[in-house]
Amino acid sequence: MTPLALGTGSSATHSLAILTSSSAPTAAILSGFHVVHAGDAIRFHWRVASGAGLRGFFLTAGTHRLNRLLIAVDAHRHSYAYRSRWQGHGPYLLHGLLQGGAVVTLATTG
Repeated sequence: MTPLALGTGSSATHSLAILTSSSAPTAAILSGFHVVHAGDAIRFHWRVASGAGLRGFFLTAGTHRLNRLLIAVDAHRHSYAYRSRWQGHGPYLLHGLLQGGAVVTLATTG
């Protein structure tokens, strides 16, 4: 099956159902994605109720990847943050790398 990702806006609640062909859907609930411009940096904050089915996260500004290394999912962690010195423009996108290797867009903001 094809993964499904939903969500736009700077601070809305988003739901993501990750579907696999071998089992019931695995749910990763994104409950907020915020982007704050602070001086010469951009700060990204997001929360997940569950990272089940995800290996990690990465951020992009348009087609430019902002984090070189994957931000790993931690089963005991629900809040994530990343700081970038990107001087370009958005849109800013939060992507999830699924356990099976597929990439889904979890949230976008202008």
